[in-house]
Amino acid sequence: MVSLKTVKKKSPAYRAGLRAGDRIVSVNGHDVNDDLDCLFWAAQEHSQVIVKRGLRQVRLSLARINQTPMGMTFAEEKIRRCRNRCIFCFIDQMPPGMRKSLYIKDEDIRHSFLNGSYVTLTSLTDADRKKIERLQLSPLYVSVHATDRGVRNTLLENKCAPPIMTQLKALAKSGIRFHTQIVVCPGFNDGPVLRRSINDLLTLGKTLLSVAVVPVGLTKYHDRGLRLFTKSEALSVCESVVTLGDAQRRRDGVAKVFLADEFFIKAGMAIPAAQYYADYPQIENGVGLVRQLLEEWKALKQTLKKSRVAETVRPSSRKMLVVTSRSAGAFLELIAEGLHDYFPNVNFAVLPVENKLFGKTVTVAGLLGAKDILAAVKDTPQARDKVFVPAVIFNHRGFTLDGFSLQRMQREIKTKLIVAKSIADIVKEL
Repeated sequence: MVSLKTVKKKSPAYRAGLRAGDRIVSVNGHDVNDDLDCLFWAAQEHSQVIVKRGLRQVRLSLARINQTPMGMTFAEEKIRRCRNRCIFCFIDQMPPGMRKSLYIKDEDIRHSFLNGSYVTLTSLTDADRKKIERLQLSPLYVSVHATDRGVRNTLLENKCAPPIMTQLKALAKSGIRFHTQIVVCPGFNDGPVLRRSINDLLTLGKTLLSVAVVPVGLTKYHDRGLRLFTKSEALSVCESVVTLGDAQRRRDGVAKVFLADEFFIKAGMAIPAAQYYADYPQIENGVGLVRQLLEEWKALKQTLKKSRVAETVRPSSRKMLVVTSRSAGAFLELIAEGLHDYFPNVNFAVLPVENKLFGKTVTVAGLLGAKDILAAVKDTPQARDKVFVPAVIFNHRGFTLDGFSLQRMQREIKTKLIVAKSIADIVKEL
């Protein structure tokens, strides 16, 4: 059974008689063990649902026209925890004293399918395989790291982890497609091991949707003996992976092998053109975020040229401070210089913030804490009318990693803070 947390009024589920607290027993004669079962078996336009309400069972008819969303959410189920102890695990490098949910390491195929969370498949059971095949849970997101079993098991610190290529081939045989990632650690799975891993994955054909090659991230709390890539090592990885990716794209007509932005930045290379990223399948993995930003700015410039919006700038919007991370700072400074051409009376200042919460080696915006941002803004000498903070510092409930809401940040800074998802959000405030 699976319990309902909420049921939206006037939704198909509500009209059928489903209510918060109901426990769904079966749909169309099929037992329901979790939310995936319910979503799969109720995907038809008309479904018969049996729910347990208190001590009695109720049979309801659920009608969905044109795949209208059912309008219900499920109570949170117990998350399957990861049994690995990866030597590069970011969660093991978290600062102490943060909210409990940040320390959860999941290895759950439900979240891989529904939310794009990466799983290693090391805890996959026969029941899981049958469920994946029966419900066609595709695409999945799989952490590979290395196709060499010895290297992979060393990285996972799990001697019993099964061969990943055997698992992926079994999924492919069942018609399951997948995105993959390789977190590269210097001296472990770079060089020949990395090239072999990519080539092995490319033998999986159309079932392989993408490969993201990502550098290991280390915080000041790391104690497993790893190190970051040097500039020359990053350059070597870039040259090797780009060569393999270019060959694959020419052969298959579609790009599947991508490097994270951090590798190009570390190597001192230019960010590739938009064509390199195809349809940005690994954007959540930090692959193409900078290019997406630059493309947005390119399009926005054309709009500004046509609209002559600069002539309507309000005097109260003259001093703008844009908060960002160290890795994005240089790119936003170029954009700020370009904005001066369209808004000559506006003073744009970009403030790259050093991450003291995790350590200065962590340079992405999504891992900035509110305390570091507030301290940096207070220390900056520039006067400002408004301060823009990146939207990615907040979770879906509106809190930063260190537990601040936007309102709390504004109370402390005593300056209007504006959450910006894009450059367009900044321009709108002008």
